Amino acid sequence: MLDQRKLVIWLKIAHSDNIVLRAISILNNNECVAVSSKYDIDLSNLSECAIKQNIWSAFADTVIFSM
Repeated sequence: MLDQRKLVIWLKIAHSDNIVLRAISILNNNECVAVSSKYDIDLSNLSECAIKQNIWSAFADTVIFSM
């Protein structure tokens, strides 16, 4: 769940009106791309709900396949 929180917070910061926060999100972009690629998430035009749904689906798939 930490990865989900990272992506959601990054998404909120990236769309903030604060220039300093946007600069921080640009510097942190590589980490978020790495996390999103781990779960096969496309960050180009994604909402908070879609991030949560994709991560939950990836988690559910790993649990189902491990049984």
